[in-house]
Amino acid sequence: MAANGPPEEFLFETVSLYQRSGFKGGELLREAFPNLGASELRELLVDVVRGYVLPQLDQDVQVLQIPSVHNPVRATNVSGQSVTWTAEFGTGPTLTPKVVRVPVADIYAAARKRKIAVPENL
Repeated sequence: MAANGPPEEFLFETVSLYQRSGFKGGELLREAFPNLGASELRELLVDVVRGYVLPQLDQDVQVLQIPSVHNPVRATNVSGQSVTWTAEFGTGPTLTPKVVRVPVADIYAAARKRKIAVPENL
């Protein structure tokens, strides 16, 4: 996709797993789903992070889904080390890679599992 739709891939900054405002405050996938409700969009984001982002990390990262108007998925444990939290940020080991690329086709596959409408050509 391009000018008239979402990008061909989404970039997930892994440090977002430590931030309340991470993954654009939970709105990272908005470009692909402009009409989706905020709560459904955040649930889809959690699915994508668990299914496509975490498996690409060099560390074993455990996450917690948080009912929030911000980033709904946060790291709680990284390779056996607990993440320490303040109001805005968590601190833990450096995550690698720093950016994970997820093709929009994979995001649409996750959306279909939730019965969310996606363009038919993908």
